[in-house]
Amino acid sequence: MRIDPARTRYGAAGLTGFNRPTFVYPCRLISAVSEDMDRMVGRLIDEMAEVRSALADALGLRTGTCDGSGAAAGSWRGRVVRVTDGVAEEAGFLYGVVVTEPRYSRRRRYQLLIPLLNEDEFEHDALDVRVADPAVALLGAEWTTALIATRLIQTAFHKHEINAWTELVVSETIMTEIDDALRSLFAL
Repeated sequence: MRIDPARTRYGAAGLTGFNRPTFVYPCRLISAVSEDMDRMVGRLIDEMAEVRSALADALGLRTGTCDGSGAAAGSWRGRVVRVTDGVAEEAGFLYGVVVTEPRYSRRRRYQLLIPLLNEDEFEHDALDVRVADPAVALLGAEWTTALIATRLIQTAFHKHEINAWTELVVSETIMTEIDDALRSLFAL
């Protein structure tokens, strides 16, 4: 998505923080809290509706999972994948659920992942999706319930940062819960 500050009523006044056209890629996300940012240098105002729409598209909301018969069939959406050791060390999780828009997901470029965490080791957040399924034990002998940590969504480059896929695919019901949590998180 292209942001052109000259085309907004705030850009001419220098309020956007952008001094030339800039591209926003909602298919590449990192988790960050506002306290981690040094200072605010601008804001998107007129463009937020378009940014939110592009983000909703990038997340593939309401397209189902790779095991379904809908738009996500044959993609990676909903599949549990294992990240490389380097990503695991840096990001603090080993498994993630792919939530990327199906057409883009099939390209095996950047995948949007939500970490899958052992509930016994992490504090539950209101936007987490709990999965109490016997199949979760495949991720580790001690796992009984997993948390899909929505607030920790981030991007992994498929070819270099995803180590393997598992046989686990979240159910369509769980995917709907994830989509609802993402909609709440990003005010979509």
